[in-house]
Amino acid sequence: MFRRFPTAIPRTECHPDDINCTVTYTGVDAFVLYSLARYLNFTPVIRQPLDGQEYGYATKNGTFMGAIGDIVYGKADISMNGIFIKPYGSDKILFTHNAYSDQVCIIVPKAKRMPKWLAVFGPLDSAVALSVLGLYTINVCFYFLINQTRRYYQSNLLESNITWSIILMEMFCPFVSLPLTRMPVVSSQRIFLGTCLIFGLVLTSVMKGMLVTGMTKPYYYPDINTLEELYASDLTIYTDSPSLMDTFGIPHLNRTFRMFDINPTMDGLSRRVQAVLSTVDFWGAIATERNAAAMARKSDYQFGVPQTKYQASDGSPLLHVVRECPRHYLLGYLMPRGSPYLSRVNDGIARLVEAGIVQHWKETMPSNGGIHDKFNVSHLREMVMNEENSKAFSLKDLQLAFYILAIGLFGSVIIFCFEMNARKKRLGELQDRSW
Repeated sequence: MFRRFPTAIPRTECHPDDINCTVTYTGVDAFVLYSLARYLNFTPVIRQPLDGQEYGYATKNGTFMGAIGDIVYGKADISMNGIFIKPYGSDKILFTHNAYSDQVCIIVPKAKRMPKWLAVFGPLDSAVALSVLGLYTINVCFYFLINQTRRYYQSNLLESNITWSIILMEMFCPFVSLPLTRMPVVSSQRIFLGTCLIFGLVLTSVMKGMLVTGMTKPYYYPDINTLEELYASDLTIYTDSPSLMDTFGIPHLNRTFRMFDINPTMDGLSRRVQAVLSTVDFWGAIATERNAAAMARKSDYQFGVPQTKYQASDGSPLLHVVRECPRHYLLGYLMPRGSPYLSRVNDGIARLVEAGIVQHWKETMPSNGGIHDKFNVSHLREMVMNEENSKAFSLKDLQLAFYILAIGLFGSVIIFCFEMNARKKRLGELQDRSW
């Protein structure tokens, strides 16, 4: 057994040269081991893989590394780190009864944050915006119809002849809870505008709350959430586990079996998967350079270092999990083929699973603060301190207001120039006529 957060966390550390020291663990895998020890009445002697690898894999020359190699070559009776139940290229290993399940997911760079002036519209759904705009157009037409009807029956009232520009402004005022420019005389107009005022009051109250949310909450451009979007992004996919290279399929087998219905998206993604050494910090490359993706177990990302370590200065995430995960595996434990203990171990694990104990351990262990390492505890403390500090509004938060003001001033200057030009032409025509 080797260290793996959050399923196998060592409570004690041993020096590599101390052969008499036994590491004790906590976590789901450790609880299963100690439960089996009591059930089968044995004392576990826990050692890490002899070659320093973790799960291990099959090399090109046919040898096996890590825990898989220890089982294949008879150096261990069981590997108590949960491993995906899938082919690993050897007929000398068997899997125990599945203990739990996990997903293989893709971690991609978090989408860029929207600028402040655009983030104001982040909480506003496009369907809602189109509905309000359509309702405003219908109300303008209805209000114009009321005025035209009144003009038809009371043609002697000159003030009833209202232009479209005036109607647009009069209907805009109740939609944004502004006072009316004039009090309507006809009862039908009063009832209609009164209803619009109440609607505008509710609408502006909701909009004010959305504006505050848009200014205080960060909004991002759409993230990559499907495998099709991942394929369209052209990101290289890294993994430090060679046994996961076949997650999207094997490229040369896909070419061999083209007669079958091979998913082109999965086939294309399988050609982008690259295995790297576990010492390579590809998480940092994804978070900073934003030109790659990574393949990992979902639990490793949720409760491991990547999610808590790679964050922006304000605490916002730099990594994102694609919602559509390519694989969902059952996890069991490795044992040598022909082991006399396999049936009893399967019986013990099956009892733990069917009683719901393993699921209970999975749900409670990650929330136990005692199992987090010092880095995670200090990082959580920093996040709490950052949340307690209030944030004052800056000019960046008010970008949209200044942009609207600038556009209005620029537009009014242009219209003013056109009006002055038209006035000069009009005066010139009058002077020509006077001569």
